[in-house]
Amino acid sequence: MRRARKFWTGEALACAAAAMGALWLSGCASAPKPRVAFAHARETAETCRRPNGPEGTGIFVVAFGTDGLAREAQIRAGSLSGTPTAECVLRLLRAERIAPFDGYPAIAHGQVTVGAPDPPGQGNVPFDRGAAASAIGARRKQVAASCRGTGAGHASIYFFPTGQAATVVVDEGDAGARAAATCVEKFFLETRVPAFSGPPITVGTTFEL
Repeated sequence: MRRARKFWTGEALACAAAAMGALWLSGCASAPKPRVAFAHARETAETCRRPNGPEGTGIFVVAFGTDGLAREAQIRAGSLSGTPTAECVLRLLRAERIAPFDGYPAIAHGQVTVGAPDPPGQGNVPFDRGAAASAIGARRKQVAASCRGTGAGHASIYFFPTGQAATVVVDEGDAGARAAATCVEKFFLETRVPAFSGPPITVGTTFEL
């Protein structure tokens, strides 16, 4: 059985997957899928706005315990990252609650705007799936050569518009592949793709050990 691991140290929590906007948290196969819309944080984010203070968009990651309480939150990208406004928004995110669920803790992603949103990427650059496939393929070879275990599995990689892999989750696989999840996630987390416009994107990939 895999133990939950803290995503904010560079490793994803076990059995979790999410997309932008109203999010679905996926636990293990038997776990329910509670919907997370972060409505409270989005509705009250403007209370974090201060005269002459920073404005913009923040792309966040929130970890939920099985009791439905937010355990940790980080703003990982966007112009709000690292600003006093971000600290205010994080307090709102840490107050989020969802219905309790079985299985493992889960992570969710989203974005929030205070004041004027970040401008769209220059030139409306699409996500380069060819470059992503090449970069992920290189990491897949490293996984096969370096991670101990047997069997095949599937991982979901969540990319920020900067091209950085934010979180990685081994969400399917044989017992041997799941047992090597920490190693697999570590290598895929190092994946970089060209920067792109628009919201973050989740890409799935298979791997073999």
